[in-house]
Amino acid sequence: MPDTEGTIRMSARTSSRARRGASAAAAAILTAALTAVATVPASAVPPAATVTVAPAALSNDDTPNFAGTTDGLGGVVDITIDGATTSTPSDPLGGWEFEGPALADGPHTYSVDYAGGQIASGTFTVDTEADISVTPPVFERPGRHTTATSLTFGVTSEPGATVTYSLDGDEPVVVTGSTVQLTGLTEGYHFIDFAVVDAAGNHNGTAWDWTVDSSVVAPSVPETLSFAATVDEQTTIDLDDHVTAGTHTVTGFDAWTTDGEALGFQFDWEDTHVVTLYPRTAGTFTFTFSVWTEEGEQSNESTVTVDVAEAPLVSASWLAKPDASTTSTTARFAVATDPGATLEYVVDLPEGAQSVTPVEVDGTEFTLTGLAVGRHTIRVYAVADGHYSQPLDYVWEVVATGSAPAQPTAPAAPAPSAPAPVLSKDAIPAAQIAQGVKRGATGPSVVIIQRIVGTPQDGVFGPATRAAVVAFQRTHGLVADGIVGPRTWAVLVQVANGGTGVRPVVTVSIPQVLINRGISSGATGQPVVLIQRAVGAQVDGRFGPRTTVAVKAFQKAHGLVADGIVGRLTWAKILEVGAR
Repeated sequence: MPDTEGTIRMSARTSSRARRGASAAAAAILTAALTAVATVPASAVPPAATVTVAPAALSNDDTPNFAGTTDGLGGVVDITIDGATTSTPSDPLGGWEFEGPALADGPHTYSVDYAGGQIASGTFTVDTEADISVTPPVFERPGRHTTATSLTFGVTSEPGATVTYSLDGDEPVVVTGSTVQLTGLTEGYHFIDFAVVDAAGNHNGTAWDWTVDSSVVAPSVPETLSFAATVDEQTTIDLDDHVTAGTHTVTGFDAWTTDGEALGFQFDWEDTHVVTLYPRTAGTFTFTFSVWTEEGEQSNESTVTVDVAEAPLVSASWLAKPDASTTSTTARFAVATDPGATLEYVVDLPEGAQSVTPVEVDGTEFTLTGLAVGRHTIRVYAVADGHYSQPLDYVWEVVATGSAPAQPTAPAAPAPSAPAPVLSKDAIPAAQIAQGVKRGATGPSVVIIQRIVGTPQDGVFGPATRAAVVAFQRTHGLVADGIVGPRTWAVLVQVANGGTGVRPVVTVSIPQVLINRGISSGATGQPVVLIQRAVGAQVDGRFGPRTTVAVKAFQKAHGLVADGIVGRLTWAKILEVGAR
């Protein structure tokens, strides 16, 4: 037991010392920890900064202000506006502030950074002006004089704005819609002030003044008018018929349109005040006109709507025609067509040619007699009110009942040598001709074509050049497609070298008194029909823009002054060419 007991006592003494050693160690550790906290480097503490002032979401200040605090002297704050950064140091108390550069109206972005970290960001809109637009009524006399005792002003502003008006200095009235209607205006001078305050707090305004004087009445025209027209037909509108006179005589007319090309719009504003339309395409188009007096009274504006319909096509179909092969030298033809229509026909039209003097038939059937043995062709049109049907073409052969010996013929005399050509058929490459020169083409080849058909030689195959080519093709019995292919080019070369090409035959005349005076744009009737057939224009009896183009092309091709007027020289050339 002593050993055991001694061991126990020794262990007890050891434990007591261990406890005292542990207490000392713990004290040392606590002291070390407290010392470590007291000696943490300043860089290990996150810096602090705040933003106390920043732009509102919508502001009328174009130089935004920023302000805030930092955790001590020497702090630097970075302000970025729309990607551009500016650094601002803090003051001795840690405060900072920044006034931004002048900004344009519109949305902007910003961010604020301190010690490498973002402390604020956002977007804002600058609006420095209150928008307002006022559309006044029409004052029909100079100096804003009017006879009207009721007037309407149109008002527009930006969303969220408040608009008011004051008439003749009275209390402001809030505008609740897009118009301000004034009624019961007395004779004499008046003024109206408009004011606007927008959502950003901007102010703006405008004012108008006028005089009510009912002693003078201005001329007026209908607010709207409507007319019908047809493609390729001339329509005239006398504006004098649609004016209501006022106190003074109307002395001035004006008419304008953005649909001038489609309508073929022409206006005689000096003498007749007649609008002439020669529509080129179907659709609905408009033009506007107004009038005024020498004393300065102005009418309202009238909007004229023109509904253009496609040209009606006359119906035509065969009712009777000879057998394709017959021994009869008489042939009867009958056509089913519209009521009141008549017929025109051409017999044995030469290959590639187009006659301009068809035989006119007062009725819908006719008989040909005395036909020679051989092949015959006929082309028939039905005509009603100046409109034509599609052509009815037919081919038949008259065969002999017996054969006769062939008659000997004398040898042909040798042809005289031809002069050297002015224009070679190779002037335009054969590959280009085979492909067809048409609208959209440019370059020297187009210049050559323009020189022959009589349009300005700008090297651009545009609408005017196409119209002249179509007129040339019609004149020379070609397919009028506006494309210069092999057949059209061959005739162009022939004409350029002094030849006639394939020419129409003219066997009728126009009274000399009309020729002496000159037939030009605006003319109508049978003389125009004859001219249109001669120059290859569409036959409608109205001398419009397309007939003018065709006449000019004919004149240019034959060395005449290309003025579009059929006078003595041009008519003589038409007769000369038709007789060849």
